[in-house]
Amino acid sequence: SSSSVNVDEGDVSKSSTLPGEAYASKKQPLWKEMKAVTKGVGSGGGNVHFVCKYCQGTFVGSYTRIKAHLLKLSGHGIRGCKIVSIEKARKFKRLQDRADAIHNKKKTSIIVTNPKSSNRKKKTIETCFDSCRRAEINKVIAKFFYSNCIPFNIARNPYWKKACTMLANSKLSGYIPTCSE
Repeated sequence: SSSSVNVDEGDVSKSSTLPGEAYASKKQPLWKEMKAVTKGVGSGGGNVHFVCKYCQGTFVGSYTRIKAHLLKLSGHGIRGCKIVSIEKARKFKRLQDRADAIHNKKKTSIIVTNPKSSNRKKKTIETCFDSCRRAEINKVIAKFFYSNCIPFNIARNPYWKKACTMLANSKLSGYIPTCSE
């Protein structure tokens, strides 16, 4: 028996309902865990209506929300599936990680070993370099340039680059630059 998503009586006649397997790909394997996927006419982007095979919940969103629902991730505007066990969610995570590893060759991975534990954790380079802190530093530097009307080509100056590199590599945590008054 096929199931469809009834969102709005007027929209159902204009939409096509497919099983989740029809959307599944090597890059997005979790589509297989959805019973029905409906993309209505006029739906923007990748948003579709889908029904979870486990909890029978009907949701609207893209593949990101399917991942969040099945992997029980917060902050994506969808609740985690209450029927999927933690072990099943881990299985889905491994499946998605394998798909990401195959299709995201741009994300270079490195192994970070904690000497206090034998657990090896795989992290992307971005997480190792604390991208949030880097963005905060860039904002402070940009504000310095803006507020003093300093031309941006000064950032290409080798002495500026050397000063920034020395500050970044220094162990002087409370360093305050000299100033003339």
